Amino acid sequence: MPGPFQYLTSMAGEIRAFALLALGAFLLALATFQTTTAIHINAKQATDFTTFYESALLARTGQDPYLIAPNRWPYLYPPTLLWLFGPLTYLSTSNAVAVWTLLIFCMWMGAATIVHRLVRVPIGPAFLTWAIPSLITYRFILRCSNFGQVDLLVFLIVLLALVGLKTGRPRLGAATLAAATVIKVLPIIPAAVVLARRGVATWITYASTLVMLLLLPVCTWGVTRHAELLSSWLGGQMLAHASNFSGANDPSNQSLSAAVARLLIVSDPVRVRECVERGYIAPEATVSRPLWASLALLLVSVTIVTVLTHRRKSALGLEGSAGLLLMHLLSRKTWETHLVTLILVHGSLISTAVTDRRIATPITVAVTLAAVLENFYAPVILGSRMSDLAQFYSPTTWSLIILWIAVIGALRTPDHEAPSSETAR
Repeated sequence: MPGPFQYLTSMAGEIRAFALLALGAFLLALATFQTTTAIHINAKQATDFTTFYESALLARTGQDPYLIAPNRWPYLYPPTLLWLFGPLTYLSTSNAVAVWTLLIFCMWMGAATIVHRLVRVPIGPAFLTWAIPSLITYRFILRCSNFGQVDLLVFLIVLLALVGLKTGRPRLGAATLAAATVIKVLPIIPAAVVLARRGVATWITYASTLVMLLLLPVCTWGVTRHAELLSSWLGGQMLAHASNFSGANDPSNQSLSAAVARLLIVSDPVRVRECVERGYIAPEATVSRPLWASLALLLVSVTIVTVLTHRRKSALGLEGSAGLLLMHLLSRKTWETHLVTLILVHGSLISTAVTDRRIATPITVAVTLAAVLENFYAPVILGSRMSDLAQFYSPTTWSLIILWIAVIGALRTPDHEAPSSETAR
């Protein structure tokens, strides 16, 4: 006759199986919702995906995707991304959207799982570092899915690089970071932060892999065609985009330079209302280059010095978080789709709060405050008009600053070492 403990063990197994089945059904429903929503949005308006799709089609058919077109957003990224998008151009637009959205969903699940494994805590339920970071950043994940951005792909590659570094394979990690950089240039910032403590060999691996991956499309495009596209990118859109240091031209831009530019006119309620209604800021509201250079130098210096000198063990998640936050703050444009990387930031800080009680309270306050700032102004909560007005005051920018301070503070706090038995006596 089975005892009560055997019965309870059997029930626990059944409950676990039911919970896993319910979770699978929920994720399937969520993937279906995101796919149908993305198809609907991409059929009505220009998105990041339509830019990638049409630009890749132009590249495949011998045209220049870097020329400004009135019916799509300008394409700014390296030619390698066009080459990777090439297979999707053989599908209809709606089918390509569906495939890409499902891939984004899988990338999200993969990224959440890798973050959980990178920063796993020895105590506490698994959802602390698996589900909670995704719940906090879900509005950014959904935005990325709806507009078909490549940020989850880039983020997943960066996480795979961190896995390589954590498992003692720095050259593999450096090569993987190079793969993220040939899709979007900005990951060169977290790459520099994460590789700062590694040897010269990792930098050589990073640079050589970067060159090889930039030349990869030669395999199908040929040398002449790829040279045309590479020169068009380097001398055209990339140069124009990188040399534009103007301030915010859209209240939804949550970069640091945009936030500072908005502060220049925040004292004038009339101008604030006009900017929100028109969707852009007057040209004179810009950040001077000396001011921006000073802010950037301060952020970069503090981040690099902290990463080079910290004495925390198993701090790779925090180092990666510092690099990603620096990337978002220094970028000229930071949209909601870019902020899917906060999954790692929140996960790393939550893990640190659980494992290091000395700094648990300030980290918990920082994560909570950042989560509120990132989500309170969602249109479903405030309405579209009030949401636009709230964005003008840069709530997400403030959350990025708060998280950056929390990450830097955690890195600067050395690991707590228990006293030896002799000291205890």
